Amino acid sequence: MFKKTTFLGILLACLQMAKGHAQAPSNMLTYFGSAGKDRADAIFHLSDGTWLVGGGAANLDWIPSSVPRTQLGIPQLPSSSNPRVLGINSNSRGNTAFILHLAPDFKTILDVVHFPPNLVRNVGRIRSTNIPGQPTQDIFISGMRDKPAPANGTTPLDTNRVEGYFVAKLNGNYINNQPTDLVYTYDAVTRGDKVQNNKVTGPFAGGVLTDHKLLQPWDVSSDGKVTLVTGREFSDDFAQMLRLKQNGRLDTVENWTTHFAFFTMPPSGRITPLDSVRFAEIKGRKLSTFTNDSLWVRVNSNPVVFDSIAIDSLTHSSIILKTNRNGSNLRSYNAADFNLLQNDENGNAGRKGKHPDDIFYSSSCITGLCDNGGPGYTGYSLDLSGNNTATQRVVAVVIDRRNNDLFYGMATQSAHPTSGPNDYETALVALTNNGSVRWWNRLYRESSLG
Repeated sequence: MFKKTTFLGILLACLQMAKGHAQAPSNMLTYFGSAGKDRADAIFHLSDGTWLVGGGAANLDWIPSSVPRTQLGIPQLPSSSNPRVLGINSNSRGNTAFILHLAPDFKTILDVVHFPPNLVRNVGRIRSTNIPGQPTQDIFISGMRDKPAPANGTTPLDTNRVEGYFVAKLNGNYINNQPTDLVYTYDAVTRGDKVQNNKVTGPFAGGVLTDHKLLQPWDVSSDGKVTLVTGREFSDDFAQMLRLKQNGRLDTVENWTTHFAFFTMPPSGRITPLDSVRFAEIKGRKLSTFTNDSLWVRVNSNPVVFDSIAIDSLTHSSIILKTNRNGSNLRSYNAADFNLLQNDENGNAGRKGKHPDDIFYSSSCITGLCDNGGPGYTGYSLDLSGNNTATQRVVAVVIDRRNNDLFYGMATQSAHPTSGPNDYETALVALTNNGSVRWWNRLYRESSLG
């Protein structure tokens, strides 16, 4: 039997897309707009019975002049994700992102708030911190970012790979007060659009969208913490899941198995004084174990010298979504967990491994030194041929705001001696609010038949 959750149906629907790339709707019909470029991408029901519709348009000339409109103020402070960027790092020429406020019967536009023209492509997701059915509380939105404006006025490729989507908190929830500004914004980087022959290609103005840019997998908890996915799916690049504090800064999570820290680096051979501050990635440990701690790091390459360095401060935690990389939350870190036999969600006995990525490997991941050898017990291994598609694709992130447990659906590109490469293994993963694994479902029986 499937383990039941309020959100399982949502995730099951999302996994319909997990085995291939996301496809944007090719035909849309709306009663608003004018230029054929206008899109409705998000809808949200407020507790007073009215509706919010998020989207993007070439302009807002089609909105009657009698409708109140507000251009959102963008925080002109360093963004949470990049202190060198003011506000949202984007330049979406010819697009104006908007949120329409509609009457309960959809027949009247009550008001509209919008972004400055040419900044972001759309408003693609709308979420709030309240439990469904309860009065609307804080509202968060997201939308697609395009290439930042170049200094010389040309049209650049995304060479710095900063494209993606933004997540922002509104300063009003329409029930108590009208939104006028963004409280904060966070730029989720999905590593740019695809490029061929030095030109951006594809049916969209910004090129061929990465799936994480199009799907914008994130959600917000009842206490105002956003969990989101960054990075590029099915590539040799990088992808991860992060959590933001209520102020939009990166957060730490007790049982996520990758944590990042600042430490002070000595010169070679432990000669004092300490000379520089470095950034460290620590894997396979709970957050609470870092008390007056130190870290073994390589302080010299030739000859190799390791030394114990005091950790100055932990900065944030991460779920690494790259299967052939140390620190994945989705692998077992000891032999007992790796060899654990369980019944799957349909009652089939013999599923091996406590975590969904154990299926690809022949042994557990020793802290700090993961053995990436395979195949696993079914014969499946990672498909690292061709484009080195080691990063995973997350199609949805859903938070149960009754207890703030986290659910997400993902896919991993795999290979099997029988079925060959370009296969995909899906999984639904449920984590508690502090990052412990509640359960995971493959959605089918693991088999050696391929």
